[in-house]
Amino acid sequence: MGGLKTATAKNMAGLTIINTGLVILMVNWEMSFGGKDGFNVDWYEIVGAKVMETMFITIIVTVLSNSFAVLLTGLKRCCDRGCTTNSRKTKKFTQPDYEDINTGPEFPIDLRYSSIVTYVFIVMMYSGGMPALYPLASIFFFALYWADKTLMISHFRKPPQYDNYIALHMLSWFKVAFLFHISISFWMFSSKEIFDSHCTEEDVLECAHVKHYLFVVFCLLGLWLIYKCVAQCTSCGKFLEDE
Repeated sequence: MGGLKTATAKNMAGLTIINTGLVILMVNWEMSFGGKDGFNVDWYEIVGAKVMETMFITIIVTVLSNSFAVLLTGLKRCCDRGCTTNSRKTKKFTQPDYEDINTGPEFPIDLRYSSIVTYVFIVMMYSGGMPALYPLASIFFFALYWADKTLMISHFRKPPQYDNYIALHMLSWFKVAFLFHISISFWMFSSKEIFDSHCTEEDVLECAHVKHYLFVVFCLLGLWLIYKCVAQCTSCGKFLEDE
């Protein structure tokens, strides 16, 4: 079951990322990457505003969809019980039908993982030039956390015991999101129309803000490589001790 849920989550996340984050970039390709004036003021006013609007609507839709699911389940139970508070009263003739309507639906773990990965991916793509996406992401995860925590107790049925298979596979998307973040942020910071500094048109690397950005990126990559080397050496040491 974990493999099926993982495949479903990956497919939904991939399609949503393409539809939400990449299509709008491809449609406005000339405005985004059209020469030295890419990611200019017009891009932020037209494309950037659409991205912000989409991410804000996603928060509203997430809250409303959870509320609608609870309301729909409550209406089904009310109709089954004849609009009474007696939980034993039912119009169902079989035990499985009675349990299905009273235990609630299954927690959509594949949908949740795809939503989380999609939101993180889009935020990482455009947050270099639009840092207002970070507060939106905080609001999204705050609302999603409390909605799922409440619904897990009062709405969804007890989920099966999942292992870390789906979580580890979905984490691989963050590596791709990090690469998109570096690439698009570098292009955004190289826009002379937005970031006015002492830089020439021939050499974007002369821009002070681009130098600072690349310095931070390479420092983070260096720390990550050091961490991987230390972890690898530690695991090799433990293996030799066991032998």
